[in-house]
Parts: sequence; C-alpha cells; structure tokens
Amino acid sequence: MIFKFALRNFKKRLFLNLIKITGLSLAFGSLLFIALFLKNELSYDKFFPGSEHIYRLSQTNPDFLGGKEFARIHNTLFLPSLSDQFPEVESYVRLAPSWSNVKKDGKVIHVNQSFICDTSYFQVFETPILSGHTTGTHNALYLSESMAKRLYGHTDPIGQTLEIPLSQYGEKTAEIMISGIMKDNPQNSHFHPEMLYLTADPQQFDNWAYTYLRLSENADPEKITKGFKAFLANRNGEKIEEVSTAAHLQKITDIHLDSHKLREIETTSSKTNVYVLALSALILLFIALSNYISLNAGMASFNDKYFYINTFLGSSVWTNIKYILSEGLLILGFSAVLSLLLAIPGFRLIQQHFSIDLFEGNSAFILLLVGILGMLTLFAGVLPALATVSAKTRQKPFSKQKGIHKGLIVLQYAFSVVLIVAVIVISRQTDFVLKSSLGSQSENIISIHNPKSGYPDSSFETFKTEVEHMSTVKSISAMFEKFGGETNDMFPFELEGFVPDQSETDANAVPVFVCDHDFIDFFHIELMAGQDFSDTNRDHDGLGEFVINESALHFFNYTKAEDILGKSFAFHDVPGGIEIPKGKIIGVVKDFYLSNMKSKVRPLVLFKRDGLWLNSFVVEFQANAQEKGLANIKSVWEKHFPNELFDYQYSTAVYRSVYKSELLQARLLSIFTLISLFICSMGLLGLSLLITQRRIKEVGIRKVNGAKAFEIMRLLNWDFIKWVILAYVLGIPVAYLALRKWLQNFAYQIDLDWWIFGVAGLVIVGISLLTVSWESWKASMTNPVKALRYE
Repeated sequence: MIFKFALRNFKKRLFLNLIKITGLSLAFGSLLFIALFLKNELSYDKFFPGSEHIYRLSQTNPDFLGGKEFARIHNTLFLPSLSDQFPEVESYVRLAPSWSNVKKDGKVIHVNQSFICDTSYFQVFETPILSGHTTGTHNALYLSESMAKRLYGHTDPIGQTLEIPLSQYGEKTAEIMISGIMKDNPQNSHFHPEMLYLTADPQQFDNWAYTYLRLSENADPEKITKGFKAFLANRNGEKIEEVSTAAHLQKITDIHLDSHKLREIETTSSKTNVYVLALSALILLFIALSNYISLNAGMASFNDKYFYINTFLGSSVWTNIKYILSEGLLILGFSAVLSLLLAIPGFRLIQQHFSIDLFEGNSAFILLLVGILGMLTLFAGVLPALATVSAKTRQKPFSKQKGIHKGLIVLQYAFSVVLIVAVIVISRQTDFVLKSSLGSQSENIISIHNPKSGYPDSSFETFKTEVEHMSTVKSISAMFEKFGGETNDMFPFELEGFVPDQSETDANAVPVFVCDHDFIDFFHIELMAGQDFSDTNRDHDGLGEFVINESALHFFNYTKAEDILGKSFAFHDVPGGIEIPKGKIIGVVKDFYLSNMKSKVRPLVLFKRDGLWLNSFVVEFQANAQEKGLANIKSVWEKHFPNELFDYQYSTAVYRSVYKSELLQARLLSIFTLISLFICSMGLLGLSLLITQRRIKEVGIRKVNGAKAFEIMRLLNWDFIKWVILAYVLGIPVAYLALRKWLQNFAYQIDLDWWIFGVAGLVIVGISLLTVSWESWKASMTNPVKALRYE
C-alpha cells in the first residue's frame, strides 16, 4: 500500500521526478565508466603471477648518451653474473627488440612486436602456454594466440616454419619451427609480444634489450641498486669510484603510470591523467547528490498533508519513514536502469576505438560500485525528507533549507567552472601539440619504413625519382627517424672556435639527425639564417653540409644564427667506423618537434649521407589523391623492394597515438563537463520552479501594485544568478592553479589567457539565465487574480 502511494505521488509530480532521475542516471553512468576506466589504468601488469616481485632494470651513465635513462639497457652480457652475485634474483629475462616482418610461404607478414629473449621468459612472466612446449627451450619460436590465428586460422601451427631475420636489417634469415602458442597479454599490459624467439646465445644480447628481474619474496630491491657499482667494479677489475654507471629498478606494475624513460616499448600514461579523471568523478558525484538533496528538500513539503493524515489516523513514525524509503527506492531503481541503458553503448564505443573492454572480469566490482552509489543516493535523498517527519519541520520545511540550497548551488557551479576551464585548456593544449608536430601541416603525409636503412644503398634515390614524378604525389623526402621517434644518437664533434664546458655531461657530443636534402623544404621548417641543403652536393671530404636547429645554436654558445654560418664542423669516432665528410655549417632552422612536446627539443645537427640511415621515406599526396597515390607508390615499392612489406603510417595517426591519453582525457572530460552542466541546470530548473511557486502570491501582489514583467523576472533571476556569480569567483583561482599544474607535464605550453576564464563565466551565467528565466517569465505573466483569489 505504501509503495502504491509513493508511485501515485511520483506520477503526480512527474516533471520534477524526471529531473531527479535524469540527473542521477547520467551521473551513475559516467561514474561507472570513470571507476572502471581508472581501475583498468591502475591494474596494468598486475595479471602476471607474482607481479609485485617483477622489476625492470635500467641504467644511467653520465658519460653515455648524456646520462639519459632508457627503458632498455645497452649490452646486457653482465646479467648472468649479476644473478649469481645477488641471491635475491630468482630469475631474469632480456627482451631484445627484433624483426618487424617475417615470411610465411614466401609472403611478407608484418609483426607489431617481436623479441629475442632468454629461455627463462616463461619463468619470469609465467605467461600461459596454450599448446606446444610447456617450458621455454633453446631456439624455440612462440606465437601469441592472436598471431597464430592471423597466420594459420584454426589450423594447428605447431611444427610449421616461418622465415625470420637473424640480423637487424634482414640480411641473414633462417627457417624456424614454431614450438608453442602463448596466451596474449591482456590490454592492460605495457607490452604485447606477438612473437618470441627463445635462445641461449649470449651474443643476441650484446646490443639493446629490455631487462626484467624476478626477485625472491622478501627481497630488498635497494640491495641490488646500491651494490651494483661494486658488482661492476669487481667484474671489470676497476675501483668502485671509477664506476659511473648506476642501476635503477622499477616495479613492473608502476611502468604504465610512472615511467617516462626513453624508448619505452609502448606509450605510457601518467598519474596526472588518473588524478584528473578521479577528481572529475568526485565533482560529478557531488553535483549529482547535492542536486538530488536540493530537489528532495524543496519537494519535502509536498508530503506534509500525507504525514499529517497518517499521524492523525494513528500511524507511527516508522510508517512515514517507510514511505520516504519507498519513494527513494523508486527513484533509485529508475535511475539505475536508465544509467545502464546509457552506459552500455558508451562502453562499446570505448572497446571499438580504444580496445578496452571495461566489462570483462569486473562483474563483482560493478555490483559493489552500484551498491555503494545506491546507498549514497538513498541516504542523500532520504535525509532531507526525514526532516519533514517532525512537527517542527512540517511547520516551515522549505525556508529552513534555503541556506543549504544556496550553498549547494555555489559549490555545484564553482566545480562546473573548474571543469569548463579544464576542458578548454586541455583541448587547446592537445590541439597545440598536434598542430606543432612534424608533418602536421597536412593530413596527406605518410611515412614508409625503409628496410635497408642500416647500410649504404642507392634504392632511395631511384625510388624517389619515380615517385616524385607521379601526378598524385606533391613531394617526397626521407629522414633518420619515424614520426613520433626519438633522436637519441649522439656523435663526438669538432666545431671551429667551440670550447666545451667540461662541467656539462657529454659537452663533446651532440645529437644527430640524418635526412634527405629536401627534408627542410618538405616539412616547411623555418630557416633562421643561411641556406638549405643543396641537391647536387655529394659525400666528399671538406664539402659536407651541416644544418643545426635553434637548440643546437644555443648549445654551441651562439645567440645570433648568422654568427655560426660558415664555421668548420666535423664528426669523429662515429660508431661502426663510418666516415662522415667534414664541412661547414650552412644553415640554422627553427626547432621542430619529432617525438612529443613533454620534453625539451634537443640540440640537433642535420646532415645528409648518401643512402645511409634513412629509416623513413616520407611522401605527401596531392589533395584528395591518397587512395590512388598509395596504389601507385605500392607498385613502385614492390618493384624496388620485392621481398619487403609496404609498411606505412599517416603522420596524423602517429601523433594521435603519441598523445592518445591526452586526447582520451580531453574527450572524456568534455562529456563529463556537459553532463555536469546539464545536471546543474536541471537542478536549478527544479529549484526555480519550486521557489517560483512559493513566491507566486508575492508576484501577484507586485503586479497588482504596478510591477512590470521585466522587473519581476529581474527580481526572481537575481535571487539565483548572484549565487552563480559567487560560484564563478570562487572557482576561477582553483581552476587556474589546477590547470597550471597540469600544463607542467609539457615542456611547451599554451598560455592561460584571460578569455578562457571569461568564456567559462559566460557559459555558466548564460546557462543559468536560460534555465531560470523560463520559470520567472511564466511567473511574471501569470494573472494576479489567479494567485490572489484565495486570499
């Protein structure tokens, strides 16, 4: 019977109750998504058994590449001795990045991630083996489950062979038999190998390799890092004070959010992103609950007659409480169902675009979260209504809550100001870094991986000659790194008149960037002084051409670009014994952004080297000619590189991947801000309706005394807008400090211009005016006779 009364009253005040349900359902759906997304971010690599004991080893050396910390280690031949020296190390594995292409029945197949690794791989990571050898064996090839299906469908691949390269540039290959199929690493892993080649050959690890240690249960990682220098000194026959290499151990579960080393296997995220989304979730929860409390408090007096009659007929206080609970459960039930209906399509979109299945394995967590949100909502809704049960509250239920309403409005809109400013700043910063990245001047630029970049080859010149004459191609060039890559290679140098600062690390070495002579013109890089590379100059000693960027100009202690032009320059002790012709600095260009803008642009010396180190061919198509242009280039590619895969990427797609977390953050924050504003507006609309109804007689008296409609609207609107303005004043400093902190993640930032905060104020005040003006206009147009006829 009580539930029947609650349902009847729900229908009686359908509009106000729909406002409650809409606000709660939108908040519930958003909070469910944020909670599941944050749970996914915080659970990276925890699926590995004993993940709390797995650490990644890295090194720093002030005399090696400027003392920078890489995620991988150069020359890991010392690792077996390290394991013997420290009993805390139960096992170790080295992952040497390997081939990007393999051959199956003569056909080239692209591989996203492959590693040559120690036979102890499955001891360290304990990845389940689905078929084949259950333990790692020598010279064994393992495929991930998804890779096996891609290559062989439902056919058992065990015992089949693949042709894999045994050297960096594929000049040596071997037929390797597939030994096993391993389970794919889940999405929340910092690496996803598709192929592993297990070997006991130590020479496979004398270059770069990612190195992981599994420590014993009670091991202290600091014992290894503190004793590392002594270990190296003893191994190399040196004094410990002569050892400058330091070791660093990072727990594998911390890599995704707390590792920003060079050459990460995959793009990592940041704790800042987690904090931003968590804060937005708390703001959204507060806005939804406070809005619900305000509306319930405003509507509490509607039940006065019901409670009076119940009391008069002898009902207990518990009967009234049960009614309040029934009404709250009714609202909560409708909200929960609607929130799930709204959330499911959103989850599917995230899975489709970002390959994140937020539902998988989270059933218990979802039930727990729904239960917590339900209890909070029920408590928030019931608490104001319970006040009406007492006789004292029934005498004047709404006015007693007036101060609370104003306080909640101020807090709601103050938080909304913060969210609006955050959306504008994050979106502008993301747009800034995307537009500043190399190759952003056009959406028609692709990068093609050069399979023969590691040794002298004339293929590029002949390839370029054919491609640049195509009607679909605007221009073509080549460069040392791919889009989004890192320029970490440094060569010792000699510059006329340059005296290095010996207190600076690597003052005698400078980062290098090899490119084609059309590189500067291709990317429209601004020349500060001097000239571009000449297309006729070749590799002759004394005639070398060098162009430096603005950061290198300052590195060489020059302030004016014109002053360094014509200075003699030469590299020496180049790795591999390769000779680079001496020459002069012919030009200075503005800094350009190849990788990302979270770190400063490094000093770079650009130079040409015929047919060497051109890792990436870059092509720009004519407008609306991408499809035909790709087909034409592919045919030329297959003629010059018949045994290599045509592997290309669009520059815009690469940088969207580099800034994936920032783009996702901006999109999610925009959605949550719109939801928050909608909830605030609906709550304000409901409160304005309630307050206007309670002041309808006052409005009638004012109209009888000659008040105009505009004056009445101004009176009613100002009662709300003044609190919104106060919220804006309070929210601005919080927004400024929070966004200034967020921008510190980037080395190059937008300015926090005054108009950003002005727009936030206009949005807040504009939405508020539109929301309350409708009800105030209706009140001002009401016939005063209707308002006063019962007085």
